[in-house]
Amino acid sequence: MRRAIATSLLAASLIGAGTVAAPALSTREYIPEPVDFEIAPVGVAAGQTSGDKVVSRPVDAPKRFDTVGVRWNRGDAETDVDVRVRSEGGAWSDWTEATADIDHGPDPGRGERTVTRASAPVWTGGSDEVQYRTSERLGGVTLEFSNTTGTATAADRAETALRRAANKGVTGVASFFSASAAAPSMVSRSEWGGDRYCRPRSSPATGSVKAVFVHHTADANGYSRSEASSMVLGICRYHRDTNGWSDIGYNFLVDKYGRLYEGRAGGISRAVVGAQAQGWNAQSTGVANLGTYESGGQTSAALGALDRLITWKLDAHRTPRGGRVTLTSAGGSSNRYAAGTRVSFNRISGHRDGNRTSCPGSALYRQIPRLRTAVEEGSSDTTAPSAPRNLGAVNGAGSVALNWSDNGESDLAGYRVYRRQADASYQSIATVRSSKYTDTSVRGGETYYYRVKAYDASGNHSTRSNLATGQPTSAFEQIVDNADASRFTASSGWKTSNRVSGRYGADYRHAAPVKASDPAQFRLRAPRSGSYAIYIRHPAHPDYSSSAPIRVQTRAGTKETRLDLREDGGRWVGVGTYSLAAGEEPSVLVSRWTSAPGSLIADAVRLVER
Repeated sequence: MRRAIATSLLAASLIGAGTVAAPALSTREYIPEPVDFEIAPVGVAAGQTSGDKVVSRPVDAPKRFDTVGVRWNRGDAETDVDVRVRSEGGAWSDWTEATADIDHGPDPGRGERTVTRASAPVWTGGSDEVQYRTSERLGGVTLEFSNTTGTATAADRAETALRRAANKGVTGVASFFSASAAAPSMVSRSEWGGDRYCRPRSSPATGSVKAVFVHHTADANGYSRSEASSMVLGICRYHRDTNGWSDIGYNFLVDKYGRLYEGRAGGISRAVVGAQAQGWNAQSTGVANLGTYESGGQTSAALGALDRLITWKLDAHRTPRGGRVTLTSAGGSSNRYAAGTRVSFNRISGHRDGNRTSCPGSALYRQIPRLRTAVEEGSSDTTAPSAPRNLGAVNGAGSVALNWSDNGESDLAGYRVYRRQADASYQSIATVRSSKYTDTSVRGGETYYYRVKAYDASGNHSTRSNLATGQPTSAFEQIVDNADASRFTASSGWKTSNRVSGRYGADYRHAAPVKASDPAQFRLRAPRSGSYAIYIRHPAHPDYSSSAPIRVQTRAGTKETRLDLREDGGRWVGVGTYSLAAGEEPSVLVSRWTSAPGSLIADAVRLVER
């Protein structure tokens, strides 16, 4: 595989005159529906010669994306491809290799498409622009984008924040699934979104598990714990929709935090044939490490998870844990051996042992002997850490702050926070490294019960901590409409209208852009010291400004945001979170000073205590 690029209550939908339309709570973690799109660059955008490379002009994507790949229909199928990305207004990332992904794939004759002229998927973790370069000029280039984090548009970002806040307390962000009592815990397909958004094209075939191939996905190692599931979903959709395979190619995956993931459907306990090592799939299972491990090795937490998974998987199929095994090659363009060749492998091998590839990276490849020894000797750490002590809760407005005594054990990896309400069972709501956590997904006036468990680098979990009870107060919320003469001011240049739907209340103000500020001003008021989120609402219309200057003034200074008033009509759009003193009155100003054509709109603003 190839390298890839590193990378609460924030919004709510309102119906009518200020009624919050919050989504129903669910015991199922919210997984945003993926957004896929493609661009076929033309002209200069398709590439101009620069030295020994053909470099494209920067391509501004119409939506924010998390994964990008490159396809082409003319040119060398194994050309070198690199990409780099940036967020709006940000700096370019380093160039990242995304060379044609021919070393993975189904076995010949299995009915799944063999990929040609397509790069590996590159995880970008929320980017707005992309540039690619190739070792030769290619024809028919298409950029394939996918957003799997619910951040494609501003409206999607607000919806995702709201829904995750709404069900955060009743679903576990680390809510692991086990195939059986003896199987290691792992994130199931339903939890990372595969059952809904990456269903297999066909029923899986079965083979045997005589060996294990270790891979890396070559995504950047800087991904966060919360991004990992979205990375798996992005890989699955690229394998299925761009490569044309039936499902994700890997049988299992593991992140750097030591969390395991179910891969190809049906393959936890069965010998499902994957598309991870061409020519060897029917005789093996494949585990992919999320990240790039060419120069730096995998974490102890992930190696411990690999140990537990491989030990269990080999035992489940009555396969010896160690030694060597002879496999028969089924051939394929990336296979090191012709079809019919019998080859001796270590029971646990790197992808490069059977295919022409650098996978799983040189550093991880050097760690495989250690992994073989652990699996063969059964030398896994099975000692659980001590239970966290002195768990306490401090109530706040719409929040409960938890803290406890640090365990101080050398192999401690982190803590899992559990919560329940009356007549309900405990659910995991967070995984943290430090000995504190603030729960912001609570409702004022209700009672919550908390416990914490510690876990170590080998995945062992402690018993529960002592009980702590939280009773948060209700968070303050204030809405100021343009009709509120006591808290809204505007010059006669701002006219009143009710022509466009999506407004808050009966009407809104509008004005043409001029080379003068002449702002419409909303004044809010914080009743007590704390953290507050500020939102603005407006109707949307194609004739409105694409770059409306919005300034938020507090005692700490002024922050300016530009909004596209042609989008996100009828929604509360966040313009930042601010630390305010008791009695402080922050102002939100809509300025008319912009070079962008189209009307400026002043409708309503909202203050929400965090």
